[in-house]
Amino acid sequence: MSDNMKSVTPLSATPPGTRRTPMVSRLTRRCSALLHAMFDERRCLFAYSTTLQHGRYINNYDHPAACRYTINCLAGLQRAKIFQEVDWNIELLLDRFLTLHWTAVTNYGDNGLLLYVLAVAAHPKAEAQLSRIERITNDDRALLTLNIQEICWMLAGLTKYAEVSGTRRAIAATKKCWTILSDRYVDQRTLLPYYSLSRFRPGFTSFGGIAYFLWSVYDYARTFDDEQARATFKASVQQVMKLQGSRGEWPWFINATNASVLDWYELYSVHQDSMSMLFLLPALDSGVVAARTAIENSYRWVAGTNELGAAMILEHPFFVYRSIRQNTRLERQKRYLRALGSRLLGWQATIPTPSSLEIDRECRSYHIGWLLFAWADRQGWEEFTELRVLHRHSANQPRGEVPAA
Repeated sequence: MSDNMKSVTPLSATPPGTRRTPMVSRLTRRCSALLHAMFDERRCLFAYSTTLQHGRYINNYDHPAACRYTINCLAGLQRAKIFQEVDWNIELLLDRFLTLHWTAVTNYGDNGLLLYVLAVAAHPKAEAQLSRIERITNDDRALLTLNIQEICWMLAGLTKYAEVSGTRRAIAATKKCWTILSDRYVDQRTLLPYYSLSRFRPGFTSFGGIAYFLWSVYDYARTFDDEQARATFKASVQQVMKLQGSRGEWPWFINATNASVLDWYELYSVHQDSMSMLFLLPALDSGVVAARTAIENSYRWVAGTNELGAAMILEHPFFVYRSIRQNTRLERQKRYLRALGSRLLGWQATIPTPSSLEIDRECRSYHIGWLLFAWADRQGWEEFTELRVLHRHSANQPRGEVPAA
């Protein structure tokens, strides 16, 4: 094992600095139950999209991303099983998923996250999964074609496998991935990552990409005791926290070259309650005191402190709405035009009036997976993990109609 790599934590042990939660939180129970409702046992897939109709969950599995979402759910359930003992047979679920879908996992980012899950499980196929990823880490040109989510999920999986196996192959592949990421994908002025190296997206990045970047960099810094990665993580977190809106919202499009907001919408619930926590909770652990306020403002947005004053989480039956978005045709195309205008003409990104906004009332299973992953090992956040924040918000709301789509 490399001299600058920390000692390996046995897979059966609780990671350093944490302990098992003595009881299952309300959030974990609700998320686990919702994933049961989203799961198709025959397909061994979690739904791509779920809607709530007359108190019933209506699932759609007919999208290629259902495979990716299932890997995400496996990661969340696996972590919840380690810390809170959810009622899932993760080993059986993982084996069946591999039997049915392993050959269909072709995206390198998806393979990276799957390696993460296999490493934690000490699964016999973990080494074969490493070989899949080595095909691209051994090819510099191929590495430079990845987007930020793909290379960061690869780094996360490689880091975890290197941590638990200590093999030279895994360590070499992990360091190669980190070198490319830090040298080519990070703007050295802001220490924010580019979404891709394509000339058609100069400086553009997304909040989701930033969240995955910071999550993977933190784990790499912790595992390899790497000071450069640790400094990058802290500096980048400070930049990102400056972008948080006055209600706690996280912008969707960001200019990585000057750390400014290109466009706010859509505002995704998954960014607020779980993906931001992939870096904010570790930042707080690392001594970034301001992260506590950012965390509280972030999940309170989901509870209703948002532009519409609407709770994005329902408790009975449990459900999480996907986003607040602009109610307009060609929304995606207009979003790119606004972002281009912000970059090229200096337009100021603005929050539109509530009357032009609506709630996307679907839920994606990967969101529930990230909720479990982010919060499973955390204590002292009962306002959110026990869903008390929902009752506090509703008690402060005036009587009347909740804003709807």
